[in-house]
Amino acid sequence: FQSPDRTMAKPKSELDFTHFISIDFGTSGCGLAVSTNVDPNNIHVYSDWVASKVAIKCPAVLLLNDEGSFEAFGDKALRNYEAKSGLLRPDKANQYYLFYRFKMHLYNQNLTRSFKVKAANGRELPAIDVIAITLEHLKGLILKKIDEQVKHPNRKIQWILTVPAIWSPAAKQIMREAATKAGLGDGEDIIKLVLEPEAAAMRCLKEISQLKAVKDETSHYLLADCGGGTVDIVVHKLTRKPSSEVSIEEIHKAHGGAYGGFAVNDEFEKMLQRLFLLSAEELTDIKETYHRQWTKMVATDFEVAKCSINPTKTHEMFTIRIPPLLCKRIEKLKSKTIAQLVEGYKRQDVVWDEENNDLVIPYGTMVSFFTPVIARIGAVIDDILQKPECKPVKTILLVGGFAESDLLFKNIETKYSSLKISVKRSTEPWLAVLKGAIVFSHHNRIHSRIMSQTLGIEMYETFKPGVHNENKKVTEDGKVFCKNRFSKFVEVNESVKISKTFEHTYIPVSDKIDKYRINIYGCSLSNADYVDDHGCYLVGSITVEVPKYEPDPDACRDIRVVMQVSGTEIEVSAYTCIASCQDLHLFLDLLVDRYEVKEVKEWL
Repeated sequence: FQSPDRTMAKPKSELDFTHFISIDFGTSGCGLAVSTNVDPNNIHVYSDWVASKVAIKCPAVLLLNDEGSFEAFGDKALRNYEAKSGLLRPDKANQYYLFYRFKMHLYNQNLTRSFKVKAANGRELPAIDVIAITLEHLKGLILKKIDEQVKHPNRKIQWILTVPAIWSPAAKQIMREAATKAGLGDGEDIIKLVLEPEAAAMRCLKEISQLKAVKDETSHYLLADCGGGTVDIVVHKLTRKPSSEVSIEEIHKAHGGAYGGFAVNDEFEKMLQRLFLLSAEELTDIKETYHRQWTKMVATDFEVAKCSINPTKTHEMFTIRIPPLLCKRIEKLKSKTIAQLVEGYKRQDVVWDEENNDLVIPYGTMVSFFTPVIARIGAVIDDILQKPECKPVKTILLVGGFAESDLLFKNIETKYSSLKISVKRSTEPWLAVLKGAIVFSHHNRIHSRIMSQTLGIEMYETFKPGVHNENKKVTEDGKVFCKNRFSKFVEVNESVKISKTFEHTYIPVSDKIDKYRINIYGCSLSNADYVDDHGCYLVGSITVEVPKYEPDPDACRDIRVVMQVSGTEIEVSAYTCIASCQDLHLFLDLLVDRYEVKEVKEWL
């Protein structure tokens, strides 16, 4: 797979597009926004979701039928699933696919093109297909809205998709391939990926500039994008030039993890597991067998309670209804009534309302679900601020849907007030990424990024006795080489300008070779001698087709490969080393199976 806009050809001018559409594809919700080339700074947020005419985001819940075709999205997906499941026999209800929180499946995984995501009932479909169906639906919604306003005969769209900064190159490629499959790059339209915390920084640039702690010509801030699934943290140095322009440098590699808002839901589930004395296997069985009831309880009922918690109302009680089918299943498993299980729970503050099938939870217990999640976020921020390069940080800015939580904000604010670090929450934190993606597309101020890993390629080198490992010694066409050498391009924690490229010329070992395969490796350490050293792993591969030249088939067949690794995505181009410098067809694959690595023997 090679999408046209993944090559390093000169990008289209922003003036070539009539519309700029951002899709904030989140774990908990999805948002859509659009601006035009006539007034690019006037960003319209789509709000015509089925559940509410004023909703700015739609729950990221997808319902597919047994054939894997689209049924519904958002709140409608939950309602339709509940209605259909209630009317059908259990075996028939299981024929549907209900996906929620499916974006999280792309985080911290060994991703391949065939990677599958699991629906609520345990059934699976390819991740690319599930995301493509979602994006195709979102595309239809926003284009219909645009056409209702003004129909443009020559519409050209730049589709801007947001992705976490902590995502792997493979996860980004899944998103791009899904977007292409959904038709977002059809015709003259192009697809652009933008890192979520950087998009938020562009949206909040004015707010950042006005903060007291960053009034100097050069200032530092930490931005935490607290979403439903992950927390993405970046640290930037902002510099104001004499021309009043702003330049932003990343001074610490993006950091974060799976401790977004849904981690609070996970803590609630852990409490239910302890409360009802369920083993891990029993809990999984219940969630998959009674997936409709479980999804409604956790993704709807608990979510509403979680979002309504107010630090000033410490005497408030929260009720979560436990569906009767779940109660019967648990009581049968444990040979005890729910009332008996609750009474025997070590936390006496949780009460069972048998008349209404409600679990009554006091304020303190609700707060306890937040406590480990907030502590984890604080610990990560602490660790980052201890780094020498981050010592100048005097401002922390919280964005994202989870940043709306007053519990999170107050805890972080209190924690750092004694260190004289100002903690702020952006205006409309839930919209920072969505609107910022369009701002980023027009006015990208990111000057450089810190590399999250050491990157290089696998090579053969002429064998040097006493220097190279004897176990790596091989002979090809009468010549002695050292195989599996790690040829480094960039080093972990190195600051690299966005525009910087890396070039390497490849020489074929044999004249019979008509394709070069170049394996790209990453390493968590600063240096590596061989691609199978400790800490090294396969990132992807590049396959380059090299034509025979007529009338001279023996002409120079060396190729020059140019890579740009500090952008949102890895970009590659290849050229011949002859005078005409011919562009070559290449195949960049970041979804290779790390456990099926083929040894490279084609080039030096």
